Amino acid sequence: MGPLSNWALGTTTSAGVSAGNLNQIQIRAPQVANSLPTSWTVRKFGQATANHPNYSVAQLTANWGFPVPPTSVPIFGSTSTGGDVIPVVDNQGLVQMATTQWFVVTFGLKPGASGLSGSVIANRVAQFGSVSGEIFSYYPEGPTGLNQNLGNTVQVEATHTQLGLPQGGIVHNLDYGMGVISTDPQNTAGVLASVRDKFYFTLSRAWLAANGPISWSTVSGQSKQVTPSDICRMTWSAGAWSVPTIAYTKLDLFQGGPNENLMSADIEIDALSVYNAPATSQIAAQERVIFSLARDVPGEPENAVDQFLVFQRGHGSPPLAATSVNCPATTLLSPADPQPGPLSALAGLRGPEHGDPDDVESTCSFDPDGPEVPPLTTNAVAGLPLNGTFVGEGTLGLSIFRTSLPEDSFDSQSPLSTDFMNYQVTGVQTVPTGLTFVTFHVSAGPPSMTQPPPTFTYTGIAFLVPYSSAPSSLSIFHAAAPCDGNPLQILAEVTVLDFATGLPVTTQQSWVITAEF
Repeated sequence: MGPLSNWALGTTTSAGVSAGNLNQIQIRAPQVANSLPTSWTVRKFGQATANHPNYSVAQLTANWGFPVPPTSVPIFGSTSTGGDVIPVVDNQGLVQMATTQWFVVTFGLKPGASGLSGSVIANRVAQFGSVSGEIFSYYPEGPTGLNQNLGNTVQVEATHTQLGLPQGGIVHNLDYGMGVISTDPQNTAGVLASVRDKFYFTLSRAWLAANGPISWSTVSGQSKQVTPSDICRMTWSAGAWSVPTIAYTKLDLFQGGPNENLMSADIEIDALSVYNAPATSQIAAQERVIFSLARDVPGEPENAVDQFLVFQRGHGSPPLAATSVNCPATTLLSPADPQPGPLSALAGLRGPEHGDPDDVESTCSFDPDGPEVPPLTTNAVAGLPLNGTFVGEGTLGLSIFRTSLPEDSFDSQSPLSTDFMNYQVTGVQTVPTGLTFVTFHVSAGPPSMTQPPPTFTYTGIAFLVPYSSAPSSLSIFHAAAPCDGNPLQILAEVTVLDFATGLPVTTQQSWVITAEF
């Protein structure tokens, strides 16, 4: 599995196509509800502050201008915190990979997805039948800030079991920024949660039909009836979410581009990743949206377009960094060898040319090391498999995430914060003829991994993993030391003590994860 398997995230899910009402917005995080998605409460995530919004549905809908009864919880077509750091694209939608940069697009799929032959998606479908309850990620080719062995790969970041879903469950929305913000009240995540006071969303066609009509103002101040293609935005200020405004309409997204015909079509946006950040003295304003259209009605024009579209509004001029040009919504293209191609196809999705295309249901993306973010921005929350570190065998998944959560106290008005380092090892292959252990090796201080093997200054105790016929996972945590900014390099290793020989045999190693805590 990929390096994000233990990261906190915001999501909405349902138990399946016929399950009825969808769940409220929930947060999945280490140390909370056995890491199953749970609703946002003060008891679980701490007091709301300027940098730590309340994501409960009651708070999100408090200023919608009409009562939202508990029996009619809004069904969000898509959600985003607006801090998904998306790289600059050119006017054709091609991601501009920069020095020290890496980029990842995570996504969930609607039921019925089959994937291109030979792809990770197709292999998972063959193994499990349905992958609508899983979260996948695609890492474009050529990352210079991340371990290069991840380039042009698809990883499974979460399974339906980890998300508490039955086989056939659905991940309708996902947003890592929401999870990071909820578990990082001290605002130490840096670029991983660079926008903390916004909430972007669309409303599903079905919910609007049952609860509309609803009208909110556009950014220009005109009243407009909300449609399933309108991207709405709220701002968190003074302990409350604002009245929603319509940030992007079909006209904003498609006018002047290759898909202008969709301005007159009855379309629904069902997956959304937004980066909208103001200019600084060094960096131009950033305004990009990656989104997907529902394929619910056969024969409609939206079925002919790619499942990953990108929109960019141009901002800035030299010498500002990350200046951009206008790019009306078009296919998101990714660097690849021998030539760039649609990111959807590189990720293994079946496109319209296959007659039975896959349908993206949720997405989130980020680019922590590009020129679009302030320099020297520290990430003190998530460990990453950075480039230049010893690779190990890479057959294990290792994910490291730091949380700061309230102590389990009945006094929910003044919870005490506890700071934890959370580790998750995935893909552990156990054997029935011996004992299987996971050991963590740690190197503190500046990286000392220019030549393998790495010099690890500390080896932790070995953790026994019970036998299972399927690959297993191991999750552990410990109290975190005060953040000093010195990086740690951590390697997970599986050792099997074979009963037949009595000899310990190393069978698997993870990536080396660097945590700048």
